[in-house]
Amino acid sequence: MSATLPMAGLTLQPPPRTRHWAIVSPWFLLLAVSIGGTTLALIGPVAQLPSISWSGAGLQALCLVVFWFAYGVGKRISPRVPTRSPSGLEPAHGWITVLLLVGIVGAALQVATKLDVLDGYDLSRIFALRNQRAMQLASAERPGSAGWAGVGFLTYPAGVVGLCGIFRWYEKMYVGRVVLAATFGASLMLMTLLIGGRSPLISCAVLLAGAAVLRVIDGLPVFPRSRALRWSAVLAVIGFLNYSTVIWMVRSDAVQLDAEQFLVHAENAWGMTVRSGFRDVVEPILGIDGVRALAVTSFYISQSTAILERIIAAPASAPMLGMYEADVVAATYRVMAGADAKLLADGNQRLLEANIYGFFSGAWGGLVIDFGYAGAMAAIAAWGWMAGRAWGVALRAPGAPAALMLAFWLAASIWSFATPPLGFSNAAVIFAWFIVFAVFARPSPNRQKSAKVVATQIQIRSRQLAAQNP
Repeated sequence: MSATLPMAGLTLQPPPRTRHWAIVSPWFLLLAVSIGGTTLALIGPVAQLPSISWSGAGLQALCLVVFWFAYGVGKRISPRVPTRSPSGLEPAHGWITVLLLVGIVGAALQVATKLDVLDGYDLSRIFALRNQRAMQLASAERPGSAGWAGVGFLTYPAGVVGLCGIFRWYEKMYVGRVVLAATFGASLMLMTLLIGGRSPLISCAVLLAGAAVLRVIDGLPVFPRSRALRWSAVLAVIGFLNYSTVIWMVRSDAVQLDAEQFLVHAENAWGMTVRSGFRDVVEPILGIDGVRALAVTSFYISQSTAILERIIAAPASAPMLGMYEADVVAATYRVMAGADAKLLADGNQRLLEANIYGFFSGAWGGLVIDFGYAGAMAAIAAWGWMAGRAWGVALRAPGAPAALMLAFWLAASIWSFATPPLGFSNAAVIFAWFIVFAVFARPSPNRQKSAKVVATQIQIRSRQLAAQNP
């Protein structure tokens, strides 16, 4: 059954059932990632040291409860019955163009500074530079590539937010914006190739998946009906898989260990042991290389449970105040403190001694390192509240600029197995650009006022329809 609102010219459908979308909410994704990682650590292909203790399990449970409570409070700010967004609440799409242009400039600066350092494209050379850079970060040395590289670091994430906006409102984008989005996508790929990693592409893909959830909530297909866009996505996935294979081979060659030696090294240095039953089943089929690949993948996803145990067992130390989680905070501190960056240097040294630095701490462990136990609970409560509020806004008005923030909180739940919300691949700066979009892309006050009048009438009529269609 449907009804038409004469003055608004809108056709209404009965409101969608929110329970259909609950399984892709930030809370359920976080819960699934947490339970999945713990289960994999307990019964997966590898055993890890230290093993999960009652203290570790209790801390994880407490963190989930705090998040759940704050998430529920934030969610209740929005109406319980969702409605389709009136057009007056949609963003000023010109801001998507601005974000893409800023992102293209930022990515170009990153590419230019990387090419200035590299003498030709050599993944082995890039891998060596990455290791050298990691050692500099651990010792809190002042970054030698500040300046234009820093500007690029702060600006290329704007394009990621613009790309999410293009995908979310693809049907309303003109060709010029789509071309800008494609240009930024190519620039991001080139930048990632020169970095020698994959995290910028992974974070972008996860954020785009979050934007797809918004499309579905708003009644749109999960993927725009564009043949060119679909083929581009297929080619991007194929290219990413091939690139990942090449990176794996280069890094394996750099370590100069065969598969058996590598597993022995992982047992001694990482505390990772392949379970005998798993090896007995897999090795005759995939060989020792297959065993190594699956074991490392399992450890990659579930290592945060063991790292949390190391954090609990480590001696009490001063909180790192966001410098462990957010690269931009650590870089700013190094620039400002110069040779006196003692807090960061001492903190990293303690983490190295406890065999924590260089591993995935997970969301809970990373927040404990940065803010201590009490501070971590406050940070988790703030995270839950913002994620719940974004979910409520998305259900009420999925076309509003603020609703795009849901893409970030969905992504944060997914990468919580590795880092806190602002810790994955420049996520703190990406989050800042999401805020910029939510604030500045809001429609004019007159559009908002007229849209609110229509939204009120839609709510009233939607409740009537819901009553008629229990």
